[in-house]
Amino acid sequence: KRIDQLIQKEIEAAERRRKEAERLAKQKGSSPQKKAEQLKKDAAADRKLSSNFEANKGKFSAPITGNYVISNRYGTYKVEGLKNVSLNNKGINLTGKKGAKARTIFDGTVTAIFKLGGMYNIIVSHGKYMTVYCNLTNVSVKQGQKIKTHQTLGTIATDDGGNATLQFQIRLGKNKLNPLNWIAR
Repeated sequence: KRIDQLIQKEIEAAERRRKEAERLAKQKGSSPQKKAEQLKKDAAADRKLSSNFEANKGKFSAPITGNYVISNRYGTYKVEGLKNVSLNNKGINLTGKKGAKARTIFDGTVTAIFKLGGMYNIIVSHGKYMTVYCNLTNVSVKQGQKIKTHQTLGTIATDDGGNATLQFQIRLGKNKLNPLNWIAR
């Protein structure tokens, strides 16, 4: 629940920045012309990036290097073998081998890097879309950094059995989207 709150907070902050940029870009005379022009350019770039992100739905590569399996699916589902036990996954879990890396699925900007439970989590903005990469032991990017498709974000934590499990989410504003609809299989 804590990670969901942190992610939601970061997404809301990014949305506020985007809306403020659009608002300022529309104003005339109340802010320096140069700043307004830059904000207008930024808003246009965000719209283009969002449009390009949407155009690739179902075509993105997996956000994990190497071979992997989908170990937990998106949404609410009953746990097999346990009566009255349900889980609600905000994304999907992809499990690979020790040393697997998380990589971004599309060009964007690192909007947040935070630690929770000893593990790093990264949020990347793709215009109005956000991707979330959780359960990393280290990171190889910085907040505010522009990144390219397939760029390595960090190393995925490994459990005692030698499995590296990445928790991956895609969001559009406050809405959680099923990553399986976006990733090519």
